Amino acid sequence: MKSEIEEKIKKILVDILKDKGINKLTIDNDDSLYEDGLGLDSMDTAIFSAMLENELGKDPYSSNAFPRKVHEVINFYQESETEW
Repeated sequence: MKSEIEEKIKKILVDILKDKGINKLTIDNDDSLYEDGLGLDSMDTAIFSAMLENELGKDPYSSNAFPRKVHEVINFYQESETEW
C-alpha cells in the first residue's frame, strides 16, 4: 500500500515528466531518477527539489542526501517523519 508521502513524490515526478513531454503514468520505486531511468537532468532535479520542499517542507538535496532512485527519496521522508 502506498503511503501519502510516496503518492506525493510520484505525482511530482509525473508532473515534471509531463512538462518535458513524457507521459509516464507509473513510477516504480526502483526507477533511477536520472539518465538511465526517468531521465531527470540538472534543471529537472532543481525543480524536483523545490517542489519537494514546497509540498513536504524539506528536500533531500538540501540535507546533503543525493538520491539516485525513487525509493531513496521516499525513504528520506519516511525516516525523517518522526523528526517533524
